[in-house]
Amino acid sequence: MAHALIASPFLDGHLLLKPGARAGARISADHFEGLRQAAIDGDSLPAWAVQTASDVWGLDLGGQTAQGTVLVREPSPYGYCRASWEINLGCNFGCKHCYLGERPFSGLGWEEKVRLLDIMREAGVLWLQITGGEPTMDPHFQGAYRYAWQAGMMLTISTNGSLLWRPDLLKLFRDCPPYRLVVSMYGASEESFDTLTQRRGAWKAFRRGMDAAREAGLPLRINVVVTEDNADEADEMAALADEWNVENHAYTNMTPTIYGGGEPLLAQSAAHLRQRKPFAGCNAGHTFFHADPHAKVSICKVGRDDQIDLMAEGIDGLTRLGAIADRLMLRTGGCEGCALSGTTYVNYESLVRNYVTPEFGKKKLVRLAARDIRAFLMKTAATCQCCAQGKDKKRPEHKRRCCALGKCCKKLPSDRTVRFLLVILRAALQHAVREDELPRNVARNVQLGMGTKREIEPLTAAEGRRLLTTARDNRLWAAYELAVRIGLRRGELLGLRWSDVDLLDGVLTVRQALQRVGGELLIVAPKTQRSARRVALPTECVTALRAQRAQQIADQKAAGHNWKGTGKDLVFTTKNGTPIEPRNLNRSFEALSARAGVRKVRFHDLRHTCASLLHEQGADARMIMEVLGHSSIRVTMDIYTFVRLDSQRSAFDRVGDALRGDGNGPDDDDGAAGVLVTV
Repeated sequence: MAHALIASPFLDGHLLLKPGARAGARISADHFEGLRQAAIDGDSLPAWAVQTASDVWGLDLGGQTAQGTVLVREPSPYGYCRASWEINLGCNFGCKHCYLGERPFSGLGWEEKVRLLDIMREAGVLWLQITGGEPTMDPHFQGAYRYAWQAGMMLTISTNGSLLWRPDLLKLFRDCPPYRLVVSMYGASEESFDTLTQRRGAWKAFRRGMDAAREAGLPLRINVVVTEDNADEADEMAALADEWNVENHAYTNMTPTIYGGGEPLLAQSAAHLRQRKPFAGCNAGHTFFHADPHAKVSICKVGRDDQIDLMAEGIDGLTRLGAIADRLMLRTGGCEGCALSGTTYVNYESLVRNYVTPEFGKKKLVRLAARDIRAFLMKTAATCQCCAQGKDKKRPEHKRRCCALGKCCKKLPSDRTVRFLLVILRAALQHAVREDELPRNVARNVQLGMGTKREIEPLTAAEGRRLLTTARDNRLWAAYELAVRIGLRRGELLGLRWSDVDLLDGVLTVRQALQRVGGELLIVAPKTQRSARRVALPTECVTALRAQRAQQIADQKAAGHNWKGTGKDLVFTTKNGTPIEPRNLNRSFEALSARAGVRKVRFHDLRHTCASLLHEQGADARMIMEVLGHSSIRVTMDIYTFVRLDSQRSAFDRVGDALRGDGNGPDDDDGAAGVLVTV
């Protein structure tokens, strides 16, 4: 007999669910244990469970026994609640934008599929998304689906819909209702649909499957996929989904998840691309994981590094996944283009701990309103954080100098800090919406004013020349040359290895960076995927690097047995061979700037200087983007290129020369233009 309800642990609570239903009920730990014991003893359903089933789903379960009516999931020590599974990569469509490449039809045998599902159940997985390829094509799909359903999982199927008309599939979904069927839509006409999928008859198969699924009353959602081939039909696809009364969502930022990173695919419609949202972290690897067709598990579809082979290691392999997720602090791609570096994680964690948790830590999410967030941001912007966080009070008594002594220092948070707090709240609440823990994201309704933007004024060519001339007798001369001439970031400089530098051919490859994260100096991945790049070395940089190599060899000889740089291969080290503390580079730069007589700017502004000098010398934006390793050309144009005042004056002078012309030039025209009006 099929179970009517599922009672299961979920994160730090418990849920009562109905298979195939979107609505659910949170229940107390006592109620969960009561249901569990009633199922073991064969007792009747508790009155509260009968009432809940009636109120939430309209079910009449009066007089039913708990055993056979409620499937009670056992608590899991592994703590996972969601997973996705590519049952197979095979597909009957050949979409141009698909990340699966040749779509090999391979995967686990039946017994291994069962073993994988058993591991997922034991790990605590309650919601499982089965995807592909086209999952319904897999010879074991129906058996695997039914097995997972009977194990008490809420199932979502990602499909192209072409096979949903089949009677055996309709019977399966009728007997074992899915939580949701997510169907991809590739066009609003036969021509566009068949062109994009590169399969003749794909449109007819899609319509046949959708008609059958709608008639059967299956829980459908349509993903409207917008690419260069069907961009002109984006509105028509959404309108067709609305006409069918099917929930729909437009996907414009498709991203490769196996063989690529977060950059847009060539097949995407440039006109429909959306600005990606800042990423503020997720639960991947901790409460969620992804399994590929061969049961190799990763933290998600995007972060596929360091996969764990569950067929070889068994369920205990999952105990390593959380550490892998924490180590992979930089992840690109995915639905939001998630990119969270180690320092970003630390900064965000600090903002949450010092600002968000004190305000909202004890407030129930369901009671949170937009006005609460707006009031919080306004109060934070006007509150001295030295007073609020007790910074001065935490100092030793003899070192207290302001707020603890009743002399408020008025240390207000920056406009950037307040905006980041809104970013974090939006991301966190949107995650709760995706997890079906909240019906909507109230932070989306909160808007901030324009605020203030920090003025960035890079060094001029003359200032850059003075700085590099003065740096010639500095231990870090080569670092300054690389920062000014090719725009390397501070972390990229300090993480640079000799194996990444080819002095013979004059090429440098950025593969890693050095950062202080959570009190530790760590080697991390570059900031974004495009930050990993090859850059041609100017002659001056090659000369400076040769001098740096000679200096390091001399340092090693002088240090003798105290040399600690063996095996690290870093280009820039201390006299003992240890990595250079990033803040020490900042201090060195401040001292150098004072000696050179140049304006006081941040070390990072040398990167701005490189971009602006390249721009002023006629380099195009694409080349500057490649040199600096930006994720998009918009970043290059919006942030890293500047039109100096003297350049503006020069341009205005040329306009003035044109306006002062003698009237005989080819562009002069004394005739009337446009519409004449009486004044």
